[in-house]
Amino acid sequence: MPLFTGTYENKVDGKGRVSLPAPFRDRLSSAAGPTTDRSFYIFPSPNSAGLEAADEAFMVMISESIEAQADLFSAEEEALSQIVADALPVSYDTTGRFVLPPRLQKQAGISAKALFVGKAKRFQIWDPATYESFAKTARERAKGLTLKMRPAAGGVS
Repeated sequence: MPLFTGTYENKVDGKGRVSLPAPFRDRLSSAAGPTTDRSFYIFPSPNSAGLEAADEAFMVMISESIEAQADLFSAEEEALSQIVADALPVSYDTTGRFVLPPRLQKQAGISAKALFVGKAKRFQIWDPATYESFAKTARERAKGLTLKMRPAAGGVS
């Protein structure tokens, strides 16, 4: 699974086309292996005004997590599975350009510029001004918190 870090701002043209930052494109490509599949998924964040984006492996992880924690056809399963229902696959060309789905672009308030924010195994896409306000609040909440490190999967410490 790729690791996304950093923050990058790119222009959005009148047709909703934007370039995926090269570091994110490289990580998606290396995670896909020798395939020529240049795609990822975008969906509204359940916790913020931004959009979430991830590769297929992350989407499978979400699906498996929902199935593991919620009873089939329960209200909880129905609510959580909306994440999968709202996810749209997008393809990017060899230069990284893709079309931001209009419904999601509107929902996130993205117009002239899009901000790509690495979030470890996924990344987010934001309106830059909206993100700045969100990030300021998140940094304040993070003060005094302690990160508890866990051993890596597979027994590597």
